[in-house]
Amino acid sequence: MQRICFAVIFALWCGVVAAQEAGKVTWDFEKQTLGAEWTAGGKITATRAIGEPAQKPKASHEGDAIPGGQVATISAQPGAFFGLKKELPRVPWERVQRISFWLSRSEEEAKRDPECEFDLFFLNANNKPVFSRKFVFKGSGWQQFEAPTLWIAPTTGRIGSWSGVQRFTLSFREESHLSLDAVQVDVAAQPQAPVALEDILPIAFPGVAPAAIKTAKRGGLVVATNATDCNPEKVAAILQSLEKKIAADLPLGDSAVPPTLLIFATRDEYQKFPPRLAMRYGKDAAEPQSDGFTMLGWATSSWDSQQGAEQPVFVHEFVHSLLERRLQIANQGEWFQEGMATFYQLQQYPQKNMGEVIQLGISREQYDLAAVTSGKHVSSNAFWQAATLCSLLLRDPSYAPKLKDLVAGFQREQSTALEPQLEPVLKVSFERLTNDWKKHCREAWPVR
Repeated sequence: MQRICFAVIFALWCGVVAAQEAGKVTWDFEKQTLGAEWTAGGKITATRAIGEPAQKPKASHEGDAIPGGQVATISAQPGAFFGLKKELPRVPWERVQRISFWLSRSEEEAKRDPECEFDLFFLNANNKPVFSRKFVFKGSGWQQFEAPTLWIAPTTGRIGSWSGVQRFTLSFREESHLSLDAVQVDVAAQPQAPVALEDILPIAFPGVAPAAIKTAKRGGLVVATNATDCNPEKVAAILQSLEKKIAADLPLGDSAVPPTLLIFATRDEYQKFPPRLAMRYGKDAAEPQSDGFTMLGWATSSWDSQQGAEQPVFVHEFVHSLLERRLQIANQGEWFQEGMATFYQLQQYPQKNMGEVIQLGISREQYDLAAVTSGKHVSSNAFWQAATLCSLLLRDPSYAPKLKDLVAGFQREQSTALEPQLEPVLKVSFERLTNDWKKHCREAWPVR
């Protein structure tokens, strides 16, 4: 296998970055002490040892590094990690197409733990995880683990950017005893393109002929469906009109992947898509029980012939996709995403008793703006609070001019937690915000 020590890596990447050439970078344990390139944390021991396999294993791709010579032997407890030091010269992760590494463990270890789970985390310069992927080690002996970066998902609540990645670490979910060698990344001459519609459609509609999938593209949005009696152009026209209204309210930016709504012919097909997509990323996801669900910027729902194109859930989920794609705020069911989606849904399809619901909740003091705006997932029972607070931020002349800076704060922190932004951006306390919100609710959402 190719041996590259610290000094050679540095020289190699200076040349690759300047010339924008394709190539490979490998790390092994032949010429350096572990502490020169690697770091560890938690309850873990890691040492160099001879790990020459009795028979050279066959790699999945010609030219891939394979294990041999010195390897890193690791004994780790849950929560421990082993990874590259952040002081090393940075690999241009935005051009990395694939990562590969080899692990080995004994037959005894495989019997003790038939399925050893661990995660590969990609960290930024502040040691925050940006992307991650789960792996499962089954069996014994040397095995190659690999993943294309295209199918490594951002960590929950973050908008992933490979240009912000500094290094990677292996994080162990359970007690693990194994050896590591032949770590490799494949680098292209150009940056990796994000997952696009053509990548998603075979996962969304497996077994469906491409000609049976109808797609409508209007401006900066896409609607795709396999429902025979659904006209995606009608749905797209509704969403395009809405998108123009939202663009007048929020500082939307450009997106390499347009906001997209996938409409499935049946509810069963709709429910099976999120677990299938999650599996493609090496993650787990349950079947959604709601009428709509947005995952990694892909809005989804199912077709109802009786309601036709005018389905409130289409608007709700499309707003989630729009905010994630063009506002760079990840959808994790928190107040800003759910509030904006519910607000614009109600603007498009007013609910007759909404004023009564809101005023009753306020009169009974069934609200807690501080808890709702923590940046964590909110239940559907709190959507009315989130929607009316978004209404205040969008429509009140004292708050609307500050919304752009508020969004910038959310983007910077990769969180919609409102408390850190109150004084610096909105210039109010929670008490003042709550009073302004209640006043706005009385005026904008009266009982009819």
